[in-house]
Amino acid sequence: MKNFINSIVLMSFVIALSTVHAGTSETEQKINDAWLDGKLDTAILFTEHLNALKIDTEVKNGVAFLSGEVNSDVSKDLATEVAISVEGIKDVKNNLKVNAPKQKGKEKDSVTDNLTDASISTAITTKLMLNSNIDSWDIDVDTSNRMVTLNGSVPSGEQKTLVEKIAENTSDVKKVNNKLEVR
Repeated sequence: MKNFINSIVLMSFVIALSTVHAGTSETEQKINDAWLDGKLDTAILFTEHLNALKIDTEVKNGVAFLSGEVNSDVSKDLATEVAISVEGIKDVKNNLKVNAPKQKGKEKDSVTDNLTDASISTAITTKLMLNSNIDSWDIDVDTSNRMVTLNGSVPSGEQKTLVEKIAENTSDVKKVNNKLEVR
């Protein structure tokens, strides 16, 4: 009888510990998601061509969910790029609605081209800022006609190559001219 009671007490203790451990893991995930959500909100806030007041973010299990509205398809793509560039975010579900202002002909093309160039520069700059392996303070990103020019200095050849690859892998980039100097 004493062994039976000891067994029940031991089983109860094991079950209680496993429940506490499972709760801790779930709590840690919620804290991590909240941290990522804050990083994402900050990245969107500092992205010049996105209105952070019109974009809602939520992160669940490392997946970012975007909702709200933007002015163009380019801005919608930019929001996705900004979100995926946040270290720790595994995937992005972009549910943003596009409410484009009405424009005509060449004016529309010019605005779209300028927005695309600005979006490219912003996406690259954001990726560089959020990458802990890059000292991005001395890097200038300029884009014209989807051609990116990188100016400034980095501490190593390895960082120079990494910055170039990040720029090349950014949506809509045609070519990268890497003028970065190694200090």
